[in-house]
Amino acid sequence: FATSHALSSITPRIFGGSTPPSSSYPYIAAIYKNNNDNNNGKVSASYNCAGVQLSPDIILTAAHCAEDARYVVTGLGSGDVRWESIANSNSIRRYRVVETLIHPLNGIDRLSDNNDVCLLKVALMDANTNSTNTNDTTHTTTSMQDLIKYPMVELNGNDTLPLLPTNNDNPARLLNVAGWGRTEVSSTSNTLLHTTVSPISNQRCNQLITSPMMELISPNMLCCQPPTLNAVTYANDACGGDSGGPLVVRGGASNGYDDLLVGIV
Repeated sequence: FATSHALSSITPRIFGGSTPPSSSYPYIAAIYKNNNDNNNGKVSASYNCAGVQLSPDIILTAAHCAEDARYVVTGLGSGDVRWESIANSNSIRRYRVVETLIHPLNGIDRLSDNNDVCLLKVALMDANTNSTNTNDTTHTTTSMQDLIKYPMVELNGNDTLPLLPTNNDNPARLLNVAGWGRTEVSSTSNTLLHTTVSPISNQRCNQLITSPMMELISPNMLCCQPPTLNAVTYANDACGGDSGGPLVVRGGASNGYDDLLVGIV
């Protein structure tokens, strides 16, 4: 399992993405930063990063998302990610971030991409988003009811995955990445987008990094490129706002329940 470094050959924006069916990524989480909490306790927030639900009260995301992480929403499907659009929805689950655990080797300044991983402990908020629901914040076991109520993704424990290309006749297995980040026409997408990318070796990735501003790929990272590199202006990729989002080997189920998480953006 690794953080993912998406490599775009020309322009660092999402391109080639499309809106997935609503049930495709049930484990994806939207992470929000706080705009203000007024005296009445009403929350105002804006989307900041993506994440992945690992258990009923644990969200995996990127460490550089942790500082501003205040609220988490799951169950959005392909719905509108804007806070004002979900305020009265009964189909989603809202959480308040109660604790953050940043990878201890990420660095004090958290400017490095290395070990850019964070866990958020969350507590359910009540339906009107005004307070946490203390009756549903502690889970010591994962039951079948939890799996249905809180769809979670399986973490990759196989060092041989994802499969890297060995030659032109044996290309890499495509991976899926999803998020609400920057597109070729806007700073964020109000609806979930996904696309496919192809993993490449870290050695090859470092050979392609020509900018002195870009950090070299470490063994803790996984590098991907568009499935087909050509001379077009944009290519399939992840970008700002997709941070923390899932990079998965898709399973056979259309609802994502057998997806395998191999990295995060």
